[in-house]
Formats: sequence, C-alpha cells, structure tokens
Amino acid sequence: ADEILFATGRAPRTDDLGLETIGLEPGSWLTVDDSCRVEGTDWLYAVGDVNHRALLTHQGKYQARIAGAAIAARAGSTPLETAPWGPHAATADHGAVPQVVFTDPEAASVGLTLAEAERAG
Repeated sequence: ADEILFATGRAPRTDDLGLETIGLEPGSWLTVDDSCRVEGTDWLYAVGDVNHRALLTHQGKYQARIAGAAIAARAGSTPLETAPWGPHAATADHGAVPQVVFTDPEAASVGLTLAEAERAG
C-alpha cells in the first residue's frame, strides 16, 4: 500500500436535534435499552453510531430493524419480547460482529484479533 487512511475519533452528531428540550445533552451519545429506545424517554429511539453500541454499518441496520419492530409492537399494544436474541432486542455478540472496510478490494474481519485472543487465553 502506498497510502493508508485511518479514521478515528468519531463523535455523535446530536448537537442540533433539540435534545436539551427533553433533558438530554446535545452532542452526546444517546444511551438506549435493548429495543433501542433512548433511556429516560418513552418515545425516542436511536440506532446506529449515535447510540455508541457498535459503530458499524451492519449493526446500525440491524438496530434499525429491531427498533422498527419494537415501535410497531408498541403501536399495536403488543408486549415487547426483549430477552436476548428476541425479536425486540438488539442483541449482539460483540466478539463475533463482522467488520467491513468498504475499499477496493474490500477487507473484512470477524472475531478476536490475535492479540485479543492471546490476552483472553
């Protein structure tokens, strides 16, 4: 490789959403429960990088499906099934989440790095 671009230090883009009007701090990560509902609210959901759970495209899409299912269930007065791996729980084994770098060619990884595996024994 002649050049490498490494992007780090991402921050949530929540400055201009009006979070202060509901007692949340603008510019902060949004803490969510397993249905992706923002803690301290009954109606606000946050998926993807903004909730700081897993800063990966595929995880954001997965969380969006879970949040949509939870919103639909609540709208239909259906109890949420939030047990791990349930239809309304954004459960992930963070040690096995695939990661992709969208370059040409694409690069991907899953599981522990060699150093992480050695530390884990």
